[in-house]
Amino acid sequence: MLNRERLGELLRYEPDTGQFYWLAAAGRVSTGHEAGCLDDTVLIRIDKRLYRGHYLAVLYMTGEWPSSRPVHINGDKSDNRWENLRV
Repeated sequence: MLNRERLGELLRYEPDTGQFYWLAAAGRVSTGHEAGCLDDTVLIRIDKRLYRGHYLAVLYMTGEWPSSRPVHINGDKSDNRWENLRV
């Protein structure tokens, strides 16, 4: 399972905006580009597995995988600002 160390090697999270940015180039992705695609939520592929952005934000900020589903306080699943997430 993904851990904080591996996540930190690949992505930078901006808590004020909720955006993730690639730290390492891979395939079609360049360093510094925004990570993820938007379905009804932000999805980011890491090591051949898809992760939801709000789970990654919690892992990035706390160092722990959330034990329950993080909730978007304002109901907008694409808004992964740290102040908008409740575990």
